[in-house]
Amino acid sequence: FYIARLFNEQYGNSEELSPEEIVIKYRYPDKVPSWQTPIVTKRQNEIFDKGSHMPFYPPVNKSLEYVLAIDSIIPILGYLTGRPDRFHKITTCWLSKQGFPKKQVIMRPKNSFLPESGLENGFHWKAKILESLPNVLGTIDDSFGITSYLPENYPGTIFLYSHSLDTPQLSFTINCPTWQEVYQAITKKFKK
Repeated sequence: FYIARLFNEQYGNSEELSPEEIVIKYRYPDKVPSWQTPIVTKRQNEIFDKGSHMPFYPPVNKSLEYVLAIDSIIPILGYLTGRPDRFHKITTCWLSKQGFPKKQVIMRPKNSFLPESGLENGFHWKAKILESLPNVLGTIDDSFGITSYLPENYPGTIFLYSHSLDTPQLSFTINCPTWQEVYQAITKKFKK
């Protein structure tokens, strides 16, 4: 939401969508049609290359409250993100400052996109990490893209945060439009 809000203030959008509507409709800033200009692309690359925006991200509304509640039901083992590992310190500081449980943070290594690694993108990398961690019973992710790289018989559950109920449902996914629905789905699946 932070980048959508920032770009909406700076560049507007031809559809006159709010930042929340932009995220719901396009998910990522580089998918917004009216932001497909050299100036916006250059600004986006500057922001993401430097990571200067990360300390200013506010937590998603009620995410901390629900993460703490989830941690009391089933222990959170760590955070898995497709962000480059050069942002490890910024990310761990942000998590700590916001009050999220102190856990291991796994970030995408510098060489993870090399053709010789056999990985296509960040989703592929995250899927390989999840497959290598059999003790992970569930993962909260905000992108459906990871599901393309997990086997049909993946034993864990992917709780797809911010996905409407019309997102394709797989045997190992649960669509959760809100954090409350993430919490309810996890409670239903894991609370004894």
